[in-house]
Amino acid sequence: KTTTTATPNTDTMKAFLFIVFLAVLTNAQRLVPGSPVRFTMQRPEGLREFWVWAPPGYVQNSTKPYSLVMFFHGLAGDYNQVPQITQLAMKSNYVFVSGRGTPSVFPSFKGSRAWNAGVCCTGGNPGPDDVEFTRNAIAKVKSIVKISNMYAVGWSNGGFMVDKLGCEAGEMWTAIASHAGATVIGKGGSDALSKCDSSIGNNGFSYLHLHGLDDPVVPWAGQSRGDGIDLPPTLQVVSRWATRLECKGGVESNYRNNLATNLIHKGCRNGGTVELMTGAKQGHEWWSIPNFSTFDYIFDFFKRAPKKKTN
Repeated sequence: KTTTTATPNTDTMKAFLFIVFLAVLTNAQRLVPGSPVRFTMQRPEGLREFWVWAPPGYVQNSTKPYSLVMFFHGLAGDYNQVPQITQLAMKSNYVFVSGRGTPSVFPSFKGSRAWNAGVCCTGGNPGPDDVEFTRNAIAKVKSIVKISNMYAVGWSNGGFMVDKLGCEAGEMWTAIASHAGATVIGKGGSDALSKCDSSIGNNGFSYLHLHGLDDPVVPWAGQSRGDGIDLPPTLQVVSRWATRLECKGGVESNYRNNLATNLIHKGCRNGGTVELMTGAKQGHEWWSIPNFSTFDYIFDFFKRAPKKKTN
């Protein structure tokens, strides 16, 4: 019995593999409405990952511009730490980006995923450049979909990172929101506030800071920790943002219930605002306040912020 084995034509096989390669490449750059797509990049600190959601109704290769929100998780968290943020981004018709921090070498947090926001929380000298990682991730998204205004929101260590992005990459953002965060670039404490003063340049954007009065992890009154992390007081963090963003339109409060109260610095650069939302009896957590949603408040703040002509 004779067995015949078919051997594919070499040229045909090459053509087939090239088509497969193009299909994989195209698929890697395709966003999926309402679902996350994982992207990777090689950086000096190693392989980095981020996920991108296109809003419902998104059409590939559309010339329609979309607003973008990027989320920064807390210490030991991950890209999917706060699903409510993702859901609101989709509801608001935003492109949503969420990155993954790197394992910390800081003794207090060794191995936990973290962002290098200054004195906290990755450790290392100098540690990963998460500002450049953010720029790289957003540049990749912009190569796929047209982006207009951009927003950043961070929780805890992610809030530290959002402040750092405001200090060192403020030209990127229309508005940023830090929940239970602080400015910790440089050596932290007063040095962080001064370093941000000198690095922000002429950039203008709206800034929202939410903080619980009973936060034991990032205390309202600030804290000089024994492990070298120096956290400035919340009121100093916000007042310095109002100063460096040249807010000259007075201060007002237009939201108050039993536990949540805001303070708004008006007339800032580009018509923006600097706002502090204080949660009484709230700790280091996403607040539980009747008739108040932290998530809704952040996205309403983004929608109120004056839009930039270009980004």
